[in-house]
Amino acid sequence: MKAIRLMSISLATVPAILCMVHTAGAVNCPTVTRPVCKCGDTVISDYQMTGDLLDGAGVARCSTGDGLSVASGVTVDCGNFTIKGNYNANGIQDKYGVFLADKDDVTIRRCNMTDFWTGARVEDSRDVRFEDNTVFDNGHYGIEVTDTTAVVSNSQRVTLVGNDISGNADEGIHMSTDAGLSVSPPQHIIMGNAVVDNGCEGIYILRIDGTSISNVGVRVFANVVYGNDSACAAGGTHAGIYVKDSSHNRFKYNSLTHDFMQLTDNSDNNKVLSTVINHSFLKLDDNSSDNSMNGVCVLGDTVTPGDSFQLKTNANNNSCGACAAYRPSSRHINAVGSSGNTFNNIRTDLGASPPSIEPGSGVTATTSTNALSCLE
Repeated sequence: MKAIRLMSISLATVPAILCMVHTAGAVNCPTVTRPVCKCGDTVISDYQMTGDLLDGAGVARCSTGDGLSVASGVTVDCGNFTIKGNYNANGIQDKYGVFLADKDDVTIRRCNMTDFWTGARVEDSRDVRFEDNTVFDNGHYGIEVTDTTAVVSNSQRVTLVGNDISGNADEGIHMSTDAGLSVSPPQHIIMGNAVVDNGCEGIYILRIDGTSISNVGVRVFANVVYGNDSACAAGGTHAGIYVKDSSHNRFKYNSLTHDFMQLTDNSDNNKVLSTVINHSFLKLDDNSSDNSMNGVCVLGDTVTPGDSFQLKTNANNNSCGACAAYRPSSRHINAVGSSGNTFNNIRTDLGASPPSIEPGSGVTATTSTNALSCLE
């Protein structure tokens, strides 16, 4: 009985214990006695860094713990100085350059975050903004935004804007909710970021749902995505934007090069608008249906598999208006295994001739000879 009682206490206090992992030994800053923040500190008021973050010995490296935790209502401006960990040397996981848990109204700007397990982690927090940061060469994710079951409130209105995110071993941006956690639409924004050469997906959206196209889960706008997933996926298939089990989201004005975009695993009712995909393809599969695409240009060649638009495994009733498919190494459209898909006024390199469609595809298509702006 004693062993059982101890186990019940342990399970009930898991959230508190997890929090303590990131706060043990932390000192509040800036204060009269701690005017300059150091590795592992908690920032409790607006803070302007004037140099790289140092540990207690004056070394510009956080050897075993987090960089900075941040309290609610705080802006941290790193002034382009660096928060550096020691992951490549010690391999310690779950340590973060910047860590937020159940916080509100936080801004992180102009920080270089590198050599941690994850550059920055935001969990269960609201009205958070990361802007103009450089997040590179971390052992797992660049920036992670997630929910846990540790608190009732989920992450809401997290904005990632104007960040450079590169060279991270796994995903550049990972945005998710915990499995089974009932949430309201988070209304996140990912906008104007450069997401380049990360080991796995560039931008990974997992279980992020809106309720309608006007009340979306996340808006992913005007990002430049290049050369991701070369180290992770078999064959180096380069997933730039990967959307899994996520519905009622908007993707617009994104540019992907040597990276494909994929909606998979029941990702429904999303909008993909005015998007350019160079040397790759757009794929919908695994029961991802009722998605609307407009003005999507796929400029193919030298890609395997080489179909420009791929709608597979019951990806049904999707539509693409005024889209374009140029120079595929195989077909313009492959919708074998799906049904009810439509391409209206598609532009191809065949001019007025019908697009090349894989036999047996569940798709109808009409052709236009008008050029899209992305092809001019």
